[in-house]
Amino acid sequence: MKNGYTQIPNELLEAKYKSFQSLTKTESAIFEVIERKTYGWHKNNDWITQSQIAKELKIDRFRVSKAVKKLTEKNMITNNKIKKKKIIGIQVDFSKWKLSKQTTNMLSELTTKYKTNNKMLSKQTTDVVSIDNRMLSKQTHTKETITKETITKDIYSNIISYLNEKAEKNYKVIPAHTKFIALRIKEGNYTLDDFKKVIDNKVATWKGTIEYDKHLRPETLFGNKFEGYLNEKIIDKKDKEEDWRL
Repeated sequence: MKNGYTQIPNELLEAKYKSFQSLTKTESAIFEVIERKTYGWHKNNDWITQSQIAKELKIDRFRVSKAVKKLTEKNMITNNKIKKKKIIGIQVDFSKWKLSKQTTNMLSELTTKYKTNNKMLSKQTTDVVSIDNRMLSKQTHTKETITKETITKDIYSNIISYLNEKAEKNYKVIPAHTKFIALRIKEGNYTLDDFKKVIDNKVATWKGTIEYDKHLRPETLFGNKFEGYLNEKIIDKKDKEEDWRL
């Protein structure tokens, strides 16, 4: 839990496992990706490209395009075009999912339950126009990149916690540290994985050394040399020893 989690409504979980017999493996996987990239970032829908999905699942874009089309036809996902960009989300009115009659009947009950317990259904159409239109006007790209829309205490905490864990430090989530994270996000739309990779790279070369261990800190790692640290090629210590013996 401390490394992050995605909050999924119980009704959606039930709707999924009651419907996945009607989906191919690729469609199921893509549905999960869309779910992760919307609910995982506290959004109802977002700009999610097919190349993102293909990269996430390590499959070609043709398969993604075909499966996204099928999910749209089955009305399991919403697919809206705003300013030439496709905004994708989960169709949370499960009764509208175009599946078998038996499945649809079960989903209708879940929709009623969902309407009672969640506000997302009534806000879904409004959010597509307001939240996503605002996002696109800033030309921000979420999920694969961290944007102003998603800079939260949770993200700062995730990065600082990862640094503390890997470098065996005890830094706090305070403005003196988070300002460097915010600057890097603003200038390069770096991903959460990018920050973790920088930490991994420098821990591999600096941790335990008298001269550099002290530099395993936010102001150094996430400073102006961030891009260089990110692209460093780290040679495993074991490989170095083998090269020396040769």
